[in-house]
Amino acid sequence: MIRAGYTFPDVDREVYFDIEDDPTRGVTYLFGLVIQDRHAPSHFTYFLAKTPEDEEQTVRDFWEFIQSTEHAVYYVYSHKERSTLKNLMEKYHLDTETFEKYKSCEFDLYQDLIVEYSDWPTFSYGIKHIARFIGFQWRDVDPSGANSIAWYNDYLANPDNEALLNRILEYNEDDCYAMAAIKRYFE
Repeated sequence: MIRAGYTFPDVDREVYFDIEDDPTRGVTYLFGLVIQDRHAPSHFTYFLAKTPEDEEQTVRDFWEFIQSTEHAVYYVYSHKERSTLKNLMEKYHLDTETFEKYKSCEFDLYQDLIVEYSDWPTFSYGIKHIARFIGFQWRDVDPSGANSIAWYNDYLANPDNEALLNRILEYNEDDCYAMAAIKRYFE
């Protein structure tokens, strides 16, 4: 059941944004983005910390991306991205103006759309349950954030195995496209 009253920002750029991190190591290793510019095909891009030591530079590069983006909305599927960005801003003493810019452009599909304007016959309102209900499929046979952490740790133990990084990137890309599918479903 979908209730009336929701609206989406009218912007030139939609950014479907998903973070991958490992709380046991205290590292955020991936900022994944599906970017949809008005009247152009969507594409996936990312900022990746191949090692925990790369986290600071990866965050700084993502900060520059936020600064360079105008007339955009950042679609997320929880408060995690905002909370993580705030913690990283404090950890690396990044400017608060960029964080405030991001916050002003964020749209939480979970809280501001799914919870607020709909009811679903699913076990959970998590993105995997909702997106699958509307027909979206992940490429991985067992997609999950916990698996992403395991794949990252396996990669750190064996950095020659680039297939593990590719699996993480595909999983993250699919999470971003799942958000886009949910938005399209409501449109």
